Amino acid sequence: MEPSSSSGEADLVLRDANGRYIVVDAKHLKPEDSVAEVRRKLAFGFHQVVRYCEDYNESAGYLVGFDESPRRLHLELDESDGWNYLNLGGKAVYYLGVSIAALPSASRAGRAEEISVTAEDLRARPSNSILDQGQSSIS
Repeated sequence: MEPSSSSGEADLVLRDANGRYIVVDAKHLKPEDSVAEVRRKLAFGFHQVVRYCEDYNESAGYLVGFDESPRRLHLELDESDGWNYLNLGGKAVYYLGVSIAALPSASRAGRAEEISVTAEDLRARPSNSILDQGQSSIS
């Protein structure tokens, strides 16, 4: 379900029992994505969620990262009650990372690689013109 708003289509918008909107967008992080591309996709996703929250007049939204890469992803985020989040544009964007990678056992995996993404990386306005066009996709 991708309801339209003035900023485009969030991947999922629900209403809770109190009538508030729950805004969710997702990004797919592929194994072949460069470190720069991973950072760009995540920054783009955080900014998209902020715009959708503005459209629905909500103070918070959610970004789900479906990570298909064997690399470990470390995001520099704040934490509250076990949820990682970034304050951006006056909105709290909660991040949920979901590993969908087919990983070997720890004894066969070899050296672990990590991608670090700073809060500054995530706050940087993405240069991708799609953000300004209000389009959404899971990629």
